[in-house]
Amino acid sequence: MDAAHRPRRRRAGHRRARAWLDVRRVRRAPRRRLGHHRRDHAGGRIHQGAGPHLGGGWRPDRWHLFPRCLRRDDDGQQRHLVAAVRRAGWQPRDRRDAGGSGGLGRDRRRRRWGHRLRRAVADRGRSRGRLRPRHTVRRARRCLRVQLLRSDLTATAHGTRLNGDVIDLFAELSIVLASALCVGWALVLVRVFRTIDAFRRLPSSSGSGSVPPTDAAPPHVSVVVPARNEAHGIEDSLRTLLSQEGVELEVIVVDDGSTDNTPGVLRRLVAEFGDKRLLVLEQKKLPPGWIAKNYAVEVGQGRARGDWILFTDADVLHGPRAVQNAVTVMQRENLDHLAVFPRLEAGSFGEALVMPLFGLLYQLRFVDPRAADPTSTHGTGIAGFNMVRADAYRLRGTHARIRGSILDDRALGVLMRDEAGRGTVMRAVGQVRVRPYRSWREMYFGIRKSVLAQFGNSATLSALAALTLVIAAVAPITLVFAALPLWWAGRGGAWAAAPALLAVLFPMLGLLKARTMLRFEPLAALLFPLGALVIATSALHAALVFAVKGTVEWRGRTYTSKDFKNS
Repeated sequence: MDAAHRPRRRRAGHRRARAWLDVRRVRRAPRRRLGHHRRDHAGGRIHQGAGPHLGGGWRPDRWHLFPRCLRRDDDGQQRHLVAAVRRAGWQPRDRRDAGGSGGLGRDRRRRRWGHRLRRAVADRGRSRGRLRPRHTVRRARRCLRVQLLRSDLTATAHGTRLNGDVIDLFAELSIVLASALCVGWALVLVRVFRTIDAFRRLPSSSGSGSVPPTDAAPPHVSVVVPARNEAHGIEDSLRTLLSQEGVELEVIVVDDGSTDNTPGVLRRLVAEFGDKRLLVLEQKKLPPGWIAKNYAVEVGQGRARGDWILFTDADVLHGPRAVQNAVTVMQRENLDHLAVFPRLEAGSFGEALVMPLFGLLYQLRFVDPRAADPTSTHGTGIAGFNMVRADAYRLRGTHARIRGSILDDRALGVLMRDEAGRGTVMRAVGQVRVRPYRSWREMYFGIRKSVLAQFGNSATLSALAALTLVIAAVAPITLVFAALPLWWAGRGGAWAAAPALLAVLFPMLGLLKARTMLRFEPLAALLFPLGALVIATSALHAALVFAVKGTVEWRGRTYTSKDFKNS
């Protein structure tokens, strides 16, 4: 290094380092040695006991710009510390940032942060060659800013500074809200684990729970499939049904006024498999007081000849022995009704964001863990796979009893538990699969219809449920970020951040647990608040439309409140 530049660089570095070395020495040196051979930034000497009224370059009007912990008139060492800080080049950016009320106001905290300031200055010795001025000054400046923020936390809004009482009140409310959300999501998580663990898997033909085949005649099963504008998936669904093994099967498809190519697909399949195995019926008129799907099912079951009737949808895919395994379970346990959870499959990332959370909320609302007990009176049904004993089903009045119910699957499960009926709920895992929606629009309107029906077609309850979902999903994340400045200022932010963080993690764990029944990417569980916003928006839309018009739209049809009187 050039010798001509070395003294200048060392002098500049020494000037900064010496100022911060003074900070440490002033705090440690006896009072009788304070101020000797030290100069402030203007060249004047700082003598022992010098305050804002003394000192060569120190101005009295700048004294209030420093934190209270540095403005103790009874301690001259504090004033020398301020002078040393001034020589290091630190300048308060705004008087409001340092002066006024709002400080901690406790000697204990002053001593604590003063100690942290002293510790922030590295003791590198008094030799010039051993000092690292740039690093030392940077650390001490940062520590002083932290001290300033913690001692005088202020917030400016329209020229008004919030005082410490308002901040403390906000901190207390944050802790209460975060704790309430944490407890609420913890209860939801416990319910999810109980529900999923309560439902057994549907035994497979190769599993240990299957019944070995016998020489008896195969059971006769009738499958009723209502269809409306299902040209995109009905062929695959019917082929999986017509290729079932171990049962004598007939498939009855009721075309509910389709306007796409669904009739053409059905005619082609009838020509391939014959009308004895595949029977297609057309529904022309809808009687008043009936939901279209329920009337289609009622028409189909009237032509069913089997001892067992399976109600399924036109987009559900069945394993080669799924129907046989279901009949085996019903025969072995003497059941009147068996509902099987199909595995939901998401075809896009948007569906993966919404459908798992919506399915989880549906389970929390309607699926009771006690429904797994065949002797319990708590029944439920699952869209996609509901198998009933034909004589027990007709004894209870068929779908005519639930003609006005939008949630016909659940209503069927409740109906089959009447009069000491026996039923249970199982998980199909991979034997029954379904992709319920094919587009964002279809998913949005499907959720809108379902949410309104879940709350008894009440616009008020649907709106309250939507707002509750938004608060429960978004508030924990908001509180986590809101607690950071409180923690930074020493106002108990950690007590609010900890339960809020748990309230964020609990629903994620619940969704990951639900992956045993739903197929989606784990990343979707991390972004569940986005799915919650979509569901809440759909619910609010449904509540608004129903409150204004009193109607519900689904599959191109409009239903009024009079159509729900028999639900």
